[in-house]
Amino acid sequence: MSARARSRRLLARPILAAAFALLTACGGGGLEGHLRSGEDYLEKGRWEEARLEGIYVLREDPGNSEALWIVGRSLMHLDRDGEAKGYLRSLVKADGSYRIKAAELYDSFARKDFEARRLGRAAERWQSALEFESELNLGAHDFFVGNHFFRMQDYEQSARLFARAEEAFPDSSAVLETLFPHAQSLARLGRWEEAGEQLERFLRQAPQHPRRLEAIYLYQDVMLRLARADRELLDFGKALEKLDGVLRYRANPGMIEAALLEKGRCLEELGRYREAAESYRRLIDENSSGTGRAVEAAMERLETLEKARLK
Repeated sequence: MSARARSRRLLARPILAAAFALLTACGGGGLEGHLRSGEDYLEKGRWEEARLEGIYVLREDPGNSEALWIVGRSLMHLDRDGEAKGYLRSLVKADGSYRIKAAELYDSFARKDFEARRLGRAAERWQSALEFESELNLGAHDFFVGNHFFRMQDYEQSARLFARAEEAFPDSSAVLETLFPHAQSLARLGRWEEAGEQLERFLRQAPQHPRRLEAIYLYQDVMLRLARADRELLDFGKALEKLDGVLRYRANPGMIEAALLEKGRCLEELGRYREAAESYRRLIDENSSGTGRAVEAAMERLETLEKARLK
């Protein structure tokens, strides 16, 4: 370091010390005076000065709720969200009555970001708001924030927000665009019945949607899972209903074969052997190569049914 730089640094130290001493003197009235000054600076938009007032109080009284609240808000205005969250978490831990206030603070900043088309920052701030209060009412922004959580693979949150948005705004055009990611979220969570209901609704309402084929594939997978679960519970009637849902679409040959095989087994359990044989024959006839495990299983079942018939 040069002699000139050392001289500047030595000169800066007493200046900073004097500035801090001036700050402590200007507050007046002890800690309460500094808290009043901090609030006054916030109202005037003097964010850094407000932050320093709060910091001074915290040095003397580390758990002071009012000071934590002043510093948290100041930092938000200074776009130092990460630091703000630390102070606000400490605040909520010390005084739970600030939980809603902290959530609403992030919400207010997120709404301004959203209006200014700073969408990434808006999504992050809404995420922080929900960390403080999961039931915070975001209104129609639930659609947007739900998609944010879906992209982050937080399917619990995306499913919850999509459901909330669809219930609150059933006539919104945004509903159609959230039905499929909502169903995907539910499927990821293993909530197969709900996923199936969402997919049926999407396929019914969006016949020309560009993601329709993808939705059909997922729907067939979900219905096949549910049918197998019903068959294990010996509820063959319900299983057949779900298998008919799979067979309604011709998009995925592998799913069609699996559904026909399951259908044949269910029909056998119900003693409807002729219909079971028809399901197996259809599987074999529609398989162009005449090979594969499903075909082999169907041929084996047909042979067993035929032997039973001849006895």
